[in-house]
Amino acid sequence: MPMSSYSLNRQIQYIRSEYSYKIRAARKDKSLTKSQRKQQILSLKSEREKAINNAEVNFRQRSMNYRRGMDNKQNPGTNENKTPGTNNNNNQNSKSSDSQSS
Repeated sequence: MPMSSYSLNRQIQYIRSEYSYKIRAARKDKSLTKSQRKQQILSLKSEREKAINNAEVNFRQRSMNYRRGMDNKQNPGTNENKTPGTNNNNNQNSKSSDSQSS
């Protein structure tokens, strides 16, 4: 079963809170110069946006894969003329060889 939009929102909220903690810690880190702290904060914000974007993309991909799976279960007759595990051209070849040998 795919994730619900509630699960996606909860995952995004978790990502935001994790990066909020990291950004807050970076702001308070006095072992770095001001420009280094600023650079680290900008880097963390960029990582946060990428993580949120990845979560959304993965959510949509899983949702699409789930829907495709449901479509295949609902429409099993899409490969009516094909028998799995066999070469479907054999029937035509045997008919033509039978007519040639007669």
